[in-house]
Amino acid sequence: MPVPLEQRLHKGAGVRGLDLPRVRETDFGRRPHVRPEDDEWVVLAKVVWQVEQAVLRVTNDEKNRVILRYAYNTPRDGALNAKWLGDRLELLAARRGKGWAAFTTNKVVGRLTARVGRLLAGDPPPPPATRLAELVEAERDYGRTGVGRPRIEVDGDHLTNLIDAWNTSRRDEIEHWLERWTLHFEVEDGYVATVRTDGAGEFLCVFTSADRLAEYRRSVAGSGGAAVAATGEHVLRLLTRSPGVGLVVDPVVGGTGSTYWTAEEVARRWADEEWA
Repeated sequence: MPVPLEQRLHKGAGVRGLDLPRVRETDFGRRPHVRPEDDEWVVLAKVVWQVEQAVLRVTNDEKNRVILRYAYNTPRDGALNAKWLGDRLELLAARRGKGWAAFTTNKVVGRLTARVGRLLAGDPPPPPATRLAELVEAERDYGRTGVGRPRIEVDGDHLTNLIDAWNTSRRDEIEHWLERWTLHFEVEDGYVATVRTDGAGEFLCVFTSADRLAEYRRSVAGSGGAAVAATGEHVLRLLTRSPGVGLVVDPVVGGTGSTYWTAEEVARRWADEEWA
């Protein structure tokens, strides 16, 4: 029998790894008062609030509360949110030092998350409207650039090598790794920066390394945005919700043959993707 989501919500990427649109359609989503019309930021805010309230009810020990927040990945923290459970506890140990070893904090997680899960599986009250509005705005501002979304790091330069050898690489293999790679791109005033081309439409330019993005920024006049990074999966999700925007990987100013997908190709390939 499958383990209920409430009992495994702390695993993997925690609340930051939820398929937010799908949460609206589940029993788990209905218990924290998620509605069909809620957008993903409202869904996330409601789930985070319920988890935080459950943590407060489960333990009065402030140290244990901190451990559980790291376990469930509730803080808006770019360095934390990118990691899975074991790595989050290691980060907590590195930040807090003596008495916070991952071996020790993991025992707290094992002892208390079942109780948190039982509270989440009950009938918790909805968050106050004013507090919910504050949380939604904070999550929207934080998530707008994609920073803080779960990342899946792939060792080595496999994708970069595939891009460089585009003419001999299989397109489906590149797409497979693209979803799992950390991609680097620009944001301006909190929004993802795109470029508009004559005749070909609008594109988001992403890069397979921070160095490649930096080289591109040096060669483009007026590139005043901020450099950020997010998992390819998150970038592709964003594009499928942005009709008319295609994707270019590792563009070279003045060069030819960049790896790209038109807006139509992005929608056709990834709009109906069932992400793991």
